[in-house]
Amino acid sequence: MGGIQCVTPYNSIENDTNDTSLPRVSKKIPASIKSTLGLIPLASYSKGKTVGLSKINVSVIERATQSTKQIVPTPCDFMWLYCKWSCTVNISGWNGFMIEATAEKPFERSRIICLPFIIAPPTDYDTILTSLLFSIEKCKASNQKTCIVTFDKPLYWKARDITAAADPNTDLSKVVVRLGGFHLLMSFIGAIGYIMSGSGLEDIFKLIYAENCVQHIMSGHAYGRAVRAHLLVHLSITKIVMDSIEFTQEERDFLDDNSTDIDRTRIFEAIHNPLFQQITTKFEEALNMLERKGPSAKL
Repeated sequence: MGGIQCVTPYNSIENDTNDTSLPRVSKKIPASIKSTLGLIPLASYSKGKTVGLSKINVSVIERATQSTKQIVPTPCDFMWLYCKWSCTVNISGWNGFMIEATAEKPFERSRIICLPFIIAPPTDYDTILTSLLFSIEKCKASNQKTCIVTFDKPLYWKARDITAAADPNTDLSKVVVRLGGFHLLMSFIGAIGYIMSGSGLEDIFKLIYAENCVQHIMSGHAYGRAVRAHLLVHLSITKIVMDSIEFTQEERDFLDDNSTDIDRTRIFEAIHNPLFQQITTKFEEALNMLERKGPSAKL
């Protein structure tokens, strides 16, 4: 198993692996000694499998967060959707529009440090336990209080099983195990496909892609095509919503001025305008009105 350490910001800790000078070798090092350099000793997992998973309770997100607020597009999303609805010229796709809008947002550089390999099958519980313990030691060396470890989907549930089965007073139980970003997005899109199965979404996707590809789009495995398909459907539904909104001339002028502005970064200044808050309120009311038309519209 291989691993990397992501450090943000770039200079938050001292690099103990890449910046050190390599001494000149004057004699040949035996293979028996080379094989022990950078070797992580393998730990043994003694608890049974799925012991920790049986302790995990799954609850509804709304109950956990106590949030009942209507989910609406973000200001940047709303402006892009409005530009597409109003047929504003020279409007790029969603990716390009967001790059332009967030061009001046502050960001931190990260540093990637390669970690020693664990000479064992990556799917074994012993290997995953060893990687978790090694991550804890690296965090302690950097004075980091919270240890966050990311795994791909096949290894994530095993790592989560190990941490949930650990004793509450140990450092292992406090490790935050996260699903890898790409697998997290695939699972999210797959969840949408599962909920919307049988709603007619597949028939819409068949108008864009081949029939054999739609199944992979609904499951989230065809990630690139799924993102494009959902964006097009999202844009089509937004057109229906905006067609039902009666914008005043002042609101249209405000949105047109911001949509045709070459400097996309000014969108974040426009969202503090009371007029923009009034527009988003109208959008929420239009969504609520469409939801009351029936179960299909609410879905």
